[in-house]
Amino acid sequence: VQEGPVAEARRLRDGGRFDDAVRVLDAHLREHPDDAEAERLRAQTLYWLKDLAEADAAYAAALRRHPEHEGLRLDYARMLAETGRLHEAAALLDRHRDGLGPAEASALLGTIHYWRGELAGAKRLFETALRLDPAHPEAARQLREIRAVSAPWVRIEPGLWHDDQPLDTAGVTVEAGWFFTPLTSMAVRSRPVRYSTGSAQTFWLNEVELSSAAPLARIETRLGAGAFRGTGGSYEWTGQATVGIRAGGGVT
Repeated sequence: VQEGPVAEARRLRDGGRFDDAVRVLDAHLREHPDDAEAERLRAQTLYWLKDLAEADAAYAAALRRHPEHEGLRLDYARMLAETGRLHEAAALLDRHRDGLGPAEASALLGTIHYWRGELAGAKRLFETALRLDPAHPEAARQLREIRAVSAPWVRIEPGLWHDDQPLDTAGVTVEAGWFFTPLTSMAVRSRPVRYSTGSAQTFWLNEVELSSAAPLARIETRLGAGAFRGTGGSYEWTGQATVGIRAGGGVT
C-alpha cells in the first residue's frame, strides 16, 4: 500500500531528511490547504531545521486557520518556550488550556513556570498534570526536583581559628529550616563562639531568618531577628534585612 504524503513526510523527517520532508508537505498543501496535520508537521519540521522565523510564521498561520487543533497549539507553545519566549508560550497555553490535552498542557505550563523560577506555580501545575496522567514522566521528574530543593534541612558547621595576635576562636553553627512554599523559607540558627586570649569568653547568637524570592520581579529578601548573649549573661537584640536583585547571567 502506497503511503500518503503526510506519512511520507514524517518518514523523511524522522530519517533526518528535513528539506525533502518540507518539499513533500509544500506540494501536498498546495492541493489540500486545509490539512491541519500537514501544516503542523511542516511547522515542526521547519523548527527542527532551525528556521525559527519560518517555523514561527507557519505555526501562527496554521493556528489562525485551525484554532481548535490541540497539537498545533501545544507544539507552537513548546517551540516558543524552548526558544526563550516564555511569556508568549504561557499566554498561549493559558488562553487555550481547556482545549488541550489537560495533562500535557499543565505539564508544559508547569515547565515554563519552573524555568522562570516560579516554583510554587510550577509545583501546582505538575501536581495537576500527574493527577490527570500519573505516568507523565516530565511532570514527575520536575516535581521531584522542586521537592528536593525545597526540602527541610539541618546544617551543622564547626569552626576553628587560630592566629598570632594571639586570638583563638572555636564554635559551631547549628541551623534548621523549612519551606512554607518552594520560594519562602524560615531558618532557626544557634551560634555559640568561644574566644580565647589566655582567658576565655563565650558569646552566643540565636537567630530566626525568613527568606523569600519573587522571580518575576527578580528580587530576593531576607529578614532576621535574634538575641546576642555577651559576657555576664547580658542580652542584646539584633536584626538584619537584606534585599538582592537578580541582574541575570548568575549575577545577584
